[in-house]
Amino acid sequence: MGKTRIRKLSIFPGDAPRRMNVMLEVLRHEPAMSLLKLLKGRDLTENTKIKLTHRLKKLTGHSISSEYLENLLVPSALVNKIDIGLSGSLATYSLSKSGERYGLPATDFTLKYGVDNDFWIGDVLGRGTGILGIKACGRRYQILKTLYSSERPLSKLVLSIAGHTSGGTISRDVADLVSIGLVNSESIDIDSVGFRYVEWKGGIENLPGSENRYARFVVDFLKRNRKASLDEIVRETRISVPQVVGAIGRLGNANLIRGLDKFPITKKYEITMSEKGKQHWNGYFIPLYEFLSDRATLHTFENNGEAMLYIQRAIELFVDRTEN
Repeated sequence: MGKTRIRKLSIFPGDAPRRMNVMLEVLRHEPAMSLLKLLKGRDLTENTKIKLTHRLKKLTGHSISSEYLENLLVPSALVNKIDIGLSGSLATYSLSKSGERYGLPATDFTLKYGVDNDFWIGDVLGRGTGILGIKACGRRYQILKTLYSSERPLSKLVLSIAGHTSGGTISRDVADLVSIGLVNSESIDIDSVGFRYVEWKGGIENLPGSENRYARFVVDFLKRNRKASLDEIVRETRISVPQVVGAIGRLGNANLIRGLDKFPITKKYEITMSEKGKQHWNGYFIPLYEFLSDRATLHTFENNGEAMLYIQRAIELFVDRTEN
């Protein structure tokens, strides 16, 4: 998901990848989307925490914490916090320009897509609000993005490198994505070894042809650095994980590199995006990214009444998912 995550943004990001990171952190929380919608068209005096949460309870029948205002919407730069009263003892909230331009259309699109397709971003990316929840959101999005762009099955090693995390953590994320039908994972018994680092040995570089293009990039990098982890090679060469792994294989066969820090592999997992996963990637993630790239528009609700019905359904689902 990259490095831009919600901490305390002074302004909403200006490029699509970072906008996507921030928006997905908001859109995976049904209460955050609902509160964002309830801010629209209201006088500032109506948008205090107490009045907003009261309005949401009256609409849905459920008491929802105002933490989503302070911990997500204000830090994302989609919402402004305005101190009023003596010594800032009371605060009210308003939509920022970015909240109007990007937050509301993305929320409308997500609520409608979720209800109409029974596809909830919180189910996919998790609903945790702490740092662990934020990291899980980024990892799972990266897993899906990497699988979608690959023409062949990928291993847990490849996904762990793409997500900059451990194999055990990737295993849990993949299992969760398999459980909701977005990913397929097939286990194959093998007797092999893997390695975490590679070292340049040197020799005659006979790497002609377009199929060795990425191998030549890796050679150039290793000549300068001698030894590197696969993760470092991916970051510095800026080529994809599958391309780096394929290049490493070619260089190993040519006896130009040696593997370091080896470990045994008894099972190989061939992981792919399912047809359901591709359907939702094409139907949800791509349109959202195109919108955040300023290249497309998104569906918005025709009237406030329609929006409130979708909010009711979203909060019902949120309560059901988080209480069980």
